[in-house]
Amino acid sequence: MRGSAHRSGHWVQFGLRARLERSRSLNQDSSLTSCISIVLLPCRNEATTVPECNDDEGHMSLRSGSATISASADVGGTFTDVVTVNRITGEVRVAKAPTVAEDPSQGIAHALETAGADLAQMERLVHGTTTGINTLLQRKGARVGFLTTQGYKHLLLIGRGNWPSFRLTWERPEPLVSGRFAAEVRERIKADGTVLVPLDIDDVIAQVGRLIEAGAEAIAVCFINAYVNPQHEQEVGRILAAHYPDVVVCLSHELSRRYREYERAVTTVGEAYLRPRMRHYFDSLTRGMKESGFAGRLFITASDGGVMGVDRARDSALRTLVSGCASGIAGASIVAQAEGWDNLLAIDMGGTSFDAALIRNGHPVIAAEASVAGFEFQVPTISLSTIGAGGGSLAYLDSVGGLHVGPESAGAVPGPVCYGRGGEQPTFTDAALVAGLVPETILDGKMQLSRADAEAAIRKRIAEPLGLSVQQAASGILRIVESKMAMLLEEMTVGNGLDPRVFTLFAYGGGGPLVASRMAEELGIRRILVPQHSGVFSAWGMQSLDVVKEQSLTRVQSLDGKSREDLAEPFESLVHASARELEAEGFSASEVVLLKFVEMRYESQEHTMLISFDERGAEALHAAFDDAHRARFGFTVQGEVEIVTYRVRAVGQLEKHDMAPTIHAPSHMPEERRRTVHHRTNAEAQSWLILRREDLGSVPRTGPALVEEETSTTVVPEGWTFRNDNGNLVIER
Repeated sequence: MRGSAHRSGHWVQFGLRARLERSRSLNQDSSLTSCISIVLLPCRNEATTVPECNDDEGHMSLRSGSATISASADVGGTFTDVVTVNRITGEVRVAKAPTVAEDPSQGIAHALETAGADLAQMERLVHGTTTGINTLLQRKGARVGFLTTQGYKHLLLIGRGNWPSFRLTWERPEPLVSGRFAAEVRERIKADGTVLVPLDIDDVIAQVGRLIEAGAEAIAVCFINAYVNPQHEQEVGRILAAHYPDVVVCLSHELSRRYREYERAVTTVGEAYLRPRMRHYFDSLTRGMKESGFAGRLFITASDGGVMGVDRARDSALRTLVSGCASGIAGASIVAQAEGWDNLLAIDMGGTSFDAALIRNGHPVIAAEASVAGFEFQVPTISLSTIGAGGGSLAYLDSVGGLHVGPESAGAVPGPVCYGRGGEQPTFTDAALVAGLVPETILDGKMQLSRADAEAAIRKRIAEPLGLSVQQAASGILRIVESKMAMLLEEMTVGNGLDPRVFTLFAYGGGGPLVASRMAEELGIRRILVPQHSGVFSAWGMQSLDVVKEQSLTRVQSLDGKSREDLAEPFESLVHASARELEAEGFSASEVVLLKFVEMRYESQEHTMLISFDERGAEALHAAFDDAHRARFGFTVQGEVEIVTYRVRAVGQLEKHDMAPTIHAPSHMPEERRRTVHHRTNAEAQSWLILRREDLGSVPRTGPALVEEETSTTVVPEGWTFRNDNGNLVIER
């Protein structure tokens, strides 16, 4: 569908030019463990012609006639962030608008209107959503009927014997399927794929009929060893399509060809639980955007750092669980690769949550499983940690006068008290406003904040009951949230044997730059990087993502005595399946980049490590695994090494646009502004310098200072220097 990449094309990574040679060397690093790289792919030749997709199949053209705009939208719990890029002029626009929970398309359309974008001129829109994870966390999914092999009816209830972090107070999450909605049928396939007990079709019809009559809205089918031989699941799929064409049916082998029956069952049930809600969401979004004048191609960001067409997303609900968060982390990794920084600690503070991820050797960790709400789903996901601490996190006192902040959030409506939309409970944002850390007008003057309302709420709800001044109470609210964040980052680094001092803190989101310096001081980090348009960076990151499809297959075999051809044989079916998936997205085989990996272990080990395959033979793979194991655990084991699972990551390259920032020295000496700030716990007032980010040059300046821009404010305490470096704000000490 698209021509090959132009050899002289720009590398579009947030205004940073990346070298292809460096990207390839990073991707072929044999020491990569437990991660898959986000690959840098070049801009496509603008002269390439792109034919229209078949609209009858629900597709829309990537470039329709005079369409010139590429847009991305990150829908959060409080704000919807958008970035638009004009492929002809290179103009980049950003905007924020309140999220409309009932109809996200309204919030997106409003944000695009705020950015001055014409929806009719858009060739594509990339969208990240939190609908899936919110549905799961709030238990608002479909009523699922679970069909499994006779004797395994209680599989979901039994689960695993794991006890996370040895917490005595840990409670196992309730299964997404209640007992009366679990059914078993006569069938059995052995571990080698041979049929032991044929499928009883009459039993299938009877059991599914009972589940439907009981009120099941979706059916999840997971038979034992179906990952080896899906024959029986395929038969059930045909039966249900004939008898219940309007019922959502999820078959485990279509979602995961990996071993571990419990995790595969949870994955199948999770998909069935979310799919009806997500289909409704995507259909409503598509309809709403069309009614607003959008006629381009709609892409949905995936949890693995790629994107997929909205039609595929309708049947891939689990892949969207952390789609918005993953976009920012993928963008941070691209910046890391382009700049040659090996280790980043990326933090994103939004209105509802605080997300953090490690980027090592220029790459984020992409886990084969996603751990969400106590469940282990077999879907590739950028590994991140999240806590309920955002700008809208509510501050309150418990029954004995203890101060707490979060995880409950004020959301977009009513939002923080200072928004003037009816909120009564103070939030982190209210405390930051009272402390002088954020201005009383934001979004370049488009939104006014009421400091008086914020002070009144903190005084009534927090300060007076505790016998504190308003400033002391506000500082306490800030400190509690910042302490939670610092503890999370410490657990991610020190808790995994990593020294946080060797990392650069990469801060984005509306609140990330606000808290970054405190995190750095707590962890001993000496450098902070705040990217351009940090407040909408997740939406910014979406502009550089490609269509991605990952396939995996469990096939346990020893390396001993295996030829290179023997080891590579299982990849054939994965490559074929990946090519078929991306062909449905409009890509030809020549336009797809394939990355091959194997999950390996020493014989009898429980867990595996991910190794780049690179068409290597048994001896080279063994050596690469030994090196990776030694680097991670400090030792190797003499004995056989096994390949457990094969993984293919297929990347279809989307056309990208040059988003280089306009770097210039300020043409004038900006007028010095100052504001009273209460930054430390003792709430003592200080006079801080206030600067606009566009007024910064490359010559370092010293704190304390606040650097303001349209979508965020960066705190630079005393003892730190800050400067503009190719569009990035670099803060060091």
